[in-house]
Amino acid sequence: SVTLNGSNNITVTESTTSIVTVTTTVTDLAGYADITNVTGKLYRSGVTSTYNCTLDNNNCYQNTNCQLSNCSGNTCDATCSFNVQYHADPTDSNTPWSAEYWRAWIQGKDSLDQTNTNLSAANAPDILSLLSFKVSPSIGYGTLSPGESETYFSRATTVTSTGNCSMNLTLYGTAMANGSNTIPVAQQKFSIINATNTLYASGTILTADPGQTVRKKKKKITATSS
Repeated sequence: SVTLNGSNNITVTESTTSIVTVTTTVTDLAGYADITNVTGKLYRSGVTSTYNCTLDNNNCYQNTNCQLSNCSGNTCDATCSFNVQYHADPTDSNTPWSAEYWRAWIQGKDSLDQTNTNLSAANAPDILSLLSFKVSPSIGYGTLSPGESETYFSRATTVTSTGNCSMNLTLYGTAMANGSNTIPVAQQKFSIINATNTLYASGTILTADPGQTVRKKKKKITATSS
């Protein structure tokens, strides 16, 4: 049998990779020394009906040199490890791939290049969805002298997805305070399109919590550079 992640659901990690392991036992009747190589693939079930998927950090991973251990007689334990990216497709409920699951394929090879393969069970573990993002840098409004103003928006920050879900973007503000002196939320504005080239006068007035949704269902990223 081929076991994927100990038959447990897979949790990805914000902004980085997570190690997912697949294990099996490889048997060679000529003795374990005749086992020369074990290869593995990890993929979303909807990508292909076989193991023959194109490598993609969203849905198809490969390890061409899986590790052998506990060799004795005719058998070795094989472990294939995969560095799964944080934006790998989730297959749990309420995602576009909820009808699918993640599957593993392992192939053993002997000294005569004879091979044999096996798959993990159908309806194997899911990759769980991770709603995660970062906002950087912090917004610093700087200083203004009495009577001075800025014509354009000049303070920008970027919202970056660090998970594997689509998401809505909601903005809200709080009053700016210095002791007992305050500037209310309604005197603050924002822009999300060409922010640094937008006239302040044409910006959108900020509101207090719960704020306003300015982007709906922003698509899941497909690369770490997205």
